[in-house]
Order: sequence, then structure tokens, then C-alpha cells
Amino acid sequence: MVYMLKFINKLKRYFNKVIFRTPGVEFLQKNKDIKTRTKYLNFWFNKVKNKKNFKRFFLDSDLPLDELPIRFIQDENYTISENMLNSLALNGVIVIENALPKNEFLNIKDYFEDLKSGRYKKDWENKPDNPLFFTQADEVRGLIDIQNFSSLKRYSDYISKKIYGKSVKPTVEFHYLNIRDKVEEVTRGATYLHSDRFLPHFKIFYTPNKIERDTAPFQYSLGSHKLNSKYFNFFKNAENYDETDKFSKDLLGKLETITTEENTMYIAFTNGLHKRTCFTEKNKERSMVFLQYVERYNKFNYLF
Repeated sequence: MVYMLKFINKLKRYFNKVIFRTPGVEFLQKNKDIKTRTKYLNFWFNKVKNKKNFKRFFLDSDLPLDELPIRFIQDENYTISENMLNSLALNGVIVIENALPKNEFLNIKDYFEDLKSGRYKKDWENKPDNPLFFTQADEVRGLIDIQNFSSLKRYSDYISKKIYGKSVKPTVEFHYLNIRDKVEEVTRGATYLHSDRFLPHFKIFYTPNKIERDTAPFQYSLGSHKLNSKYFNFFKNAENYDETDKFSKDLLGKLETITTEENTMYIAFTNGLHKRTCFTEKNKERSMVFLQYVERYNKFNYLF
């Protein structure tokens, strides 16, 4: 019985992750014909326009013309304010310091110590592994259920409902990353400014530790998440879907580099241009929690 349940859950995860996953740029990469790309993009963009929650964050241009701050210091209520939502809608990213209560912050630090030590005694869904994404940096990844972190779950439930119109359970990954031997070079899909996909998409990031200029901070092109004509033109014509494309220049606005204090969370629309910057010194490390939603807010949610 236990084996059967594990098999069913594994099968469901496969379908959510591979078959039903929110469309990315794979179709566009395989089809270079501009008319075919245009029809494909128009089809999916029309689905976005039918979702009223998306209007505020991805379509609405009736936003304040003045700059809004992206950095906030959390109070004892640990909630997302309207000012934060307005800034997220305008800029595409917000940073929240003092994000979690002390007990949850320390609990997450303990999970990262478990990853670093290789003991894996914590409540991981599976044995942590190295996803082998980076050739110049060592990485350990552990998956865990959001139920283990009550404050992080409240943030996730609230912001996913605001964006998607319903609370969506995220995939939660702990990533411990370090570079020991040499200064890192750029990697496509990671350390070049890029878009995760052309449809509305967001991630929540949380770090229990400081992230400084030499420890691979996140960088974001403010406002690049808006589904406007420049955005459409980029996806219609691009080849690499990153900053090396000439069509990306219209999306490259003010670049914000997210250095952090400890216990910091940031929320970013990663359909906009973003990257993890490179490590610039040896023997540096970064601990980051990623909350992602493409497995449970997927093609069906856009279509129906």
C-alpha cells in the first residue's frame, strides 16, 4: 500500500512537472517561423487577459509614474501590505527584510546546516542531491513540504492568491551553493539575464544569511515583467531568450542587484529578465530557499 501511494505521487509529480507544466520557450525555440510564433504567443496571451488577477501585475499600465521602493522592513505582523503589492506590480520584484519570526528563521538555518554537513537527518521529501546544473560551483538541493514552515506558508498562500486568484501550493527547494576552486563564469539560464517563461510567473526566494556582492546576489531588470508590445516582440524574435539577444535591449531597464541582510525574502516575477550573478571570489557560499508554482498552476489553469 505504501509503495503504491509513493508510485502514484511520483506519477502525479511527473505529469505536473513535465506534461502539464506552464508553457515555456521550448515551442518558440523549435519553431523559428515568425507567423507560427505570433499565433502561439497570441493564443496564450489571450488566456492571460481572461484572468482578472493578472491585470494588476502584468497588464495594467495605470500605475504610479513615480518610483516605488522595492525594499521593505517587516513588522511583527509578518504580512504583505498594499504598498508592497503596488511596488511588485510596478517593478516586478520586492525585498522584505526581517521576513520570518526568529524560531522559523533559526529552523531554516538548521536545515541548511543539515544540507552542508551531508547528514540529511531533517524531514526531506527525498534524499538531497546535486542537480548538476552548475559546472563551476558545488550544489546540494533538498525538497521539503511547505507545511514545515508556517509563516512562509502564510506568505505563499496570500501572494499566490493575489496573483493567481487562488492559493497554490509551491514546490519548496533548499539550495546550498558554493564555489571553492575558481571564480565563476557565466552560464545560460542562470547567470545571464533571462526569462523563465513568457507567461506570468513568480518565485519566492528566502535566505537566512547575508548575500553580498561577491556571493552571487540576484539581479532584476525592473519593469521587464509587463506583457506589453516590447515584451511580445522579444519573445517573437529572440533566439536565446536572454540578454545576449538584440531584442532584449527594450526590456533592459534599471538593473537592481539584491544584496541582503540575514532573514530576507524577495518575491520576483521571473517571466521578467533576471539572473543570479556570478561568484567573484573563491570559497564563497549561498543558501537559498526557492518557492515555485509552475507544477500546480499549469496549462489547465490558463486554459479553463
